[in-house]
Amino acid sequence: MTLTTTPLSNGDSAAVTNGEIDQVKSWEKSMENLAESCAPCGTAEDAIGNDEDISAPAPHPPSLAVPEPSPPSPKVPVQSTVDPEPLRRVPSSDDPDSLLRPVPGVGGVPTTVGENAGKAPPSLTRNGSIIGRLRRKTAEVPTDLWGQPGYLTEEEVSVYMSFVEIVRVRPAEFRKTLFSFGDEEEEPYCYCRWLRARKFVIKDVIKMVEDAAAVQVEPAKHDFHPDGEEALGCPVEFYMTLYPQIYAGNARNGCPVFFSRPGAINIDGVECLTSMERLLHLHWNVMMHDFSARLHEKKDQDPDFKRFECISILDLAGLTPTKINRKVLSIIQDQSRIDSLCFPETMNKMVIVNAPGYFTASWSIIKGFLDPRTRNKIEIISSRKTWEKRLIELIEPSLLPSDYGGTATSTTELLLKQGTGDCLRRFNEVIYVRSSHTSQVDLAEGETIDITIYTSSTSGAKFSVIDAKKQLLIPEVEVIHKIIPNSDLPTNVKIGKISGPGHFKIRAKGTSRFSSSVFFIIGDIKAGG
Repeated sequence: MTLTTTPLSNGDSAAVTNGEIDQVKSWEKSMENLAESCAPCGTAEDAIGNDEDISAPAPHPPSLAVPEPSPPSPKVPVQSTVDPEPLRRVPSSDDPDSLLRPVPGVGGVPTTVGENAGKAPPSLTRNGSIIGRLRRKTAEVPTDLWGQPGYLTEEEVSVYMSFVEIVRVRPAEFRKTLFSFGDEEEEPYCYCRWLRARKFVIKDVIKMVEDAAAVQVEPAKHDFHPDGEEALGCPVEFYMTLYPQIYAGNARNGCPVFFSRPGAINIDGVECLTSMERLLHLHWNVMMHDFSARLHEKKDQDPDFKRFECISILDLAGLTPTKINRKVLSIIQDQSRIDSLCFPETMNKMVIVNAPGYFTASWSIIKGFLDPRTRNKIEIISSRKTWEKRLIELIEPSLLPSDYGGTATSTTELLLKQGTGDCLRRFNEVIYVRSSHTSQVDLAEGETIDITIYTSSTSGAKFSVIDAKKQLLIPEVEVIHKIIPNSDLPTNVKIGKISGPGHFKIRAKGTSRFSSSVFFIIGDIKAGG
């Protein structure tokens, strides 16, 4: 038997060394014993393809050079006797048969599959008749289970076992790149994520891992930015007012649920707060620390949670074509490139709600070019009644935020609790100043606000605050961006604190008559203080 799906015999030393090929050939020989008992259930070429697209991959780091491996002595456990009682099986790299695709109705495997994602596959049983039945019949597998442990064809198992041996002879950094979420992710599920991303073609998977390791070199020097505020250069909750997004609970299948409102993004305000590079720092923080911690927490609560994936709810309310400019697309593309390269196959489901008409029309064309597996993961629903019903199918009402049809704390409240946690309301406004501009804020009895102005404008403006009686409460404070060597951050100035009750005006007086400058005014309204 040869691994026709993996061009390992072409001497392509850029991805696979001769030493690794020798290792794999040894494994191929061992896998022939398995082939004698299990006829192929299909080939990897027949499987549904990959939905990732990597552009301009980074060069391979020297640290991933492959040492000359010692002669392997792999052992592939193949049970040749019939157990008196069926033996319950779980996917394991030490047991290739446990990775095989089960046949519905055979050995306790159900004949139908519902919401399978996130849970372990049905426990496999093993007796003398199962292998025979696998030889005679090919199982129909839902697209969401293709390439998952317990649902592999015999050919895919061969590729998997070859990859296991390659990982064993690679430097530790190679394995560390694979296990980006830590060893809590079980080996079969981790390896299959990467193999699915490259259609079980080993040399492509190896190149992908090497490219991912190269991309991670710089952020790894900073431990992937464990402090979000330090990564961003400003309070994370301030950034979230300009691009609301937050994890809230888990779906019925265990996956963390991520809510995002691209329709609310204000890229001009974002540029007043931070740099585009620091947005990537925050993204590393979210993936390697926030998302990873949520996966570990769920794994601790439920050992049957196997698939380290996420369900995303994208709310497009307020989205207009003008908001999707070059800068916004650049942010999305950079973050998507990191995710597809370093965290492959982690999208379980994406539900797009409140989609405007032009987006829905465009989707009807775009979806025809997408891989079927990707297309099946994405749902677009414009009707609130319909998408609320769908979200409740995916998420328990008690865990679904109230602004999306559930009974849990709303995403607006969750975002408000970020930071110090004592914020009643968060005043924020992006303003454009040429000659002058006035913003207004109302405070109740006992409420206070500490006003901060962010900008990257080198023209600047002078800010002051008056009350309803035009009494000057905060005299003019100049806010102008001053370029500091070795700093990519905009400027921020706290102009002062005011207390309620009252109606207040924040006045900005520009210094240039020929061009507008952008400023971001923000302040947490708190009780007392």
